Amino acid sequence: PEHVVLTEKSENSIKATVDVCEMMGSEIHLHVTVDGQDVIVRVQTVDLDASHKAGFKFGEEVYLSFEDDLVHLFNPETKNNLI
Repeated sequence: PEHVVLTEKSENSIKATVDVCEMMGSEIHLHVTVDGQDVIVRVQTVDLDASHKAGFKFGEEVYLSFEDDLVHLFNPETKNNLI
């Protein structure tokens, strides 16, 4: 969850819906739903804009992405790494 990042809406982002927002001090544990799957994202509070420093609201729409150098993609049929 620490390598998933919040991003702006784009063709490469993944839309998620906030279920629970847990303030943990220096980070927020953001429980979201993506295409029916539960996902937890760890977000550093220093990385948030002022409107989200106190957290996120239930049902709020957010967009996620991955750090490019940390992505692993696999062929679903052969299970071979594509990168």
